[in-house]
Amino acid sequence: MYCHVDFKTKEDLEKAVDRKKKVTVFQPKGVKRFTGKDAPASGVVTVMGPHTKFIGPESEWIKNHTWYAKVKIQNGVIKEVM
Repeated sequence: MYCHVDFKTKEDLEKAVDRKKKVTVFQPKGVKRFTGKDAPASGVVTVMGPHTKFIGPESEWIKNHTWYAKVKIQNGVIKEVM
């Protein structure tokens, strides 16, 4: 699961949440297609970043995830980074 904002570090995510910014999450299309599930509106989930991007038929990825965070979501908005 990803944040709609492509945070480069976990610290950037924490700062945004601390400042009461409206940070929401989404399930990538490929995962959603595979699992049939979208991001929950409430609960605890794991998010990761930065976003990865597929750039060609050779399955090249332009960047890998460098951070993960467990977050508490309420009404679709991250309320706490755990």
